[in-house]
Amino acid sequence: MCVKGQVTSGSHAGTCVSCDDVAADQGDTAVTCYCKAPAKGFADLQIAEAYNMQSYIDSKAGGAGLGWYRIVKSPSEARAVIAQGKLAVVLAG
Repeated sequence: MCVKGQVTSGSHAGTCVSCDDVAADQGDTAVTCYCKAPAKGFADLQIAEAYNMQSYIDSKAGGAGLGWYRIVKSPSEARAVIAQGKLAVVLAG
């Protein structure tokens, strides 16, 4: 899965952004991009960003564990989080 790509055409050429965002910005669905993410380590980057998102949401909600987005490691943890009305994201590791 390619989350970010290198834009190869248009006014955003040379930038590393979401190709869909560039296409929407330009009103053009034919923006040419190629995946720039390395095959190795990309999953680690995505997991790190998921934790960063959890921390950001927690900070906006008043502190650690208070946000609506929770990363869990098992189905039983997911059930407990969902019972609290929060979104559970199961990540192995």
